[in-house]
Amino acid sequence: YQLGAVLYELFTGRPPFEGKPAKAMHRVLHEAPTPPSEVADVPETLDDVLLTALEKEKRARYESVLYLRDALRDLRD
Repeated sequence: YQLGAVLYELFTGRPPFEGKPAKAMHRVLHEAPTPPSEVADVPETLDDVLLTALEKEKRARYESVLYLRDALRDLRD
């Protein structure tokens, strides 16, 4: 999840959730982040990759950082 949050900020220029710490944590736990393509000029195909990395449930995220890497490489190709 943390790597997904860092990548989200690198691609969009802002973190997936903003606000005072308590409000941001509430949003992390209860809201979905805005798709990156709605925040910055990035391809919509990046949305699926980053939103998968930011899934609330661990089993819904990439099983390994290698799968995340592969998904990003596939976008590049």
